[in-house]
Amino acid sequence: MSKLPKLELEPTAMMKMRKLRILKFYHSCGRILLFKGLLSFPEELRYLHWEGYPLRSLPTKFDLRYLVELDMRESHLEQVWEGQQDLVNLKVIILDYSRNLVRIPDLSSATNLEEINLSDCSNLRDLPSSLQHLEKLTLLNFRNCENLRSLPSFYKATSLTNLDLRGCSNLCSFPEIMGTMESLRHLDLSGTALKELPSSIENLISLDCLSLNYCENLIGLPDSFYKLKSLETFYLHSCLRLEIFPKVMDTMEELYKLELPFSIDNLIGLEYLSLHDCEILVCLPDSFYKSKSL
Repeated sequence: MSKLPKLELEPTAMMKMRKLRILKFYHSCGRILLFKGLLSFPEELRYLHWEGYPLRSLPTKFDLRYLVELDMRESHLEQVWEGQQDLVNLKVIILDYSRNLVRIPDLSSATNLEEINLSDCSNLRDLPSSLQHLEKLTLLNFRNCENLRSLPSFYKATSLTNLDLRGCSNLCSFPEIMGTMESLRHLDLSGTALKELPSSIENLISLDCLSLNYCENLIGLPDSFYKLKSLETFYLHSCLRLEIFPKVMDTMEELYKLELPFSIDNLIGLEYLSLHDCEILVCLPDSFYKSKSL
């Protein structure tokens, strides 16, 4: 339905399509008119893709128990739905660029959820604590959620492989990782307001890519950093307040790319940087020689 002219729908229009399983509206902003609202979607809908969805929430009568994928990027949603929902079949949530979205609801019943994409939801403030219990979750994308200030604990999300928080410019803290996370491989914290990372970051035993670029408030890294034995690439560009780089107390055999900031010459008080036994480390920035106290 991507080439339709303007179309006004009655509140009951979707309810009459009882056998509909897949519904897709592409680039619908301003063309699908719901002046009287919408009572519900087909009760056994599996796939709902509606770019530019114009209402503030999903219809209150819509039962999501059969829904597998919810894709409402660029929507006008403020909250996705109200109250409790049976989400046992839901696997994917995509709400990218839904700039009015303030919160996402409780997801504790979404036991099969695998992906959550909420990039550029610039008014998103809260995340539900139920995220930590989603054992099949592999991807969390909150890129450029500028009003997001804190994260729930997520260490029980044992299948999580990719956590993207770049551009969350008001994110001031990162939660403690109370147990071993064997699946998380990519963690992007670029452009956040973090001052430090918890020492429990050592529990990310499979982490192979960590980005802290443009973390302008970052002062130092925890002493346990060297315990990230699987780390292959580490980015630290433009961390202008970085004062402390931890001693590397043991071999980090997998680390082959360490991108220290070109501004490392600004660390005029840096006296000790240990890179012992990083046997496949290729290069350091050209400005490295300017660290005169080293």
